[in-house]
Amino acid sequence: MPRWVIQDALTSRASEIIMNTGFKMFPDSPAARGNKEADKGKNAAISSEQVAFAALLRGIYW
Repeated sequence: MPRWVIQDALTSRASEIIMNTGFKMFPDSPAARGNKEADKGKNAAISSEQVAFAALLRGIYW
């Protein structure tokens, strides 16, 4: 089996794991869940893990 096939399988799986971790780490806001009475000025406490993840993997989502 060619090396690129194995490499492609591993990197695509790693990418899926990283994106899933980010999805689980940053929950939906109350407004996204449909709570129209949510305070717009209040933000949930941000953990150091969230800050580190966002700093390491800069993107359009976080």
